[in-house]
Amino acid sequence: MSKLSMALANLSPHNQRNVTLLAKSFTIKGLSVDDLVVLSGAHTLGVSRCGMFQYRLANDNDKGMNATFRNDLRRRCNYNAANVAPLDAGSKYGVRQLKNDPSTFMCSFELSMGKMGALHGSNQGKVCDNCRRVRV
Repeated sequence: MSKLSMALANLSPHNQRNVTLLAKSFTIKGLSVDDLVVLSGAHTLGVSRCGMFQYRLANDNDKGMNATFRNDLRRRCNYNAANVAPLDAGSKYGVRQLKNDPSTFMCSFELSMGKMGALHGSNQGKVCDNCRRVRV
């Protein structure tokens, strides 16, 4: 399992995260934008429950989110955290292509997991068997 303190030390505050900042975080660790897409896609593959990002929809001053995209998500989510919204409208990050080609996704996922697993921090990590649980 991941240690929350270690994960948070390597990420910007949650209300400031966008693809550009996440890509920068991955690059600093020696991972690519493709790795970001594939590893994120393992969780959502282009869709997410509105409750996962609802806090971002409440703030019109959030410069990390395109206003048109935010308004579209507001319409789709309709203030219901259980609703599911598409997050890839044919973005340059390739989620749609991976969704339509499961074998390429699985191969890419395997390679990216291997790269991520080869990262070493100051503390010995443990394998996470449930992505929804945080080790504190």
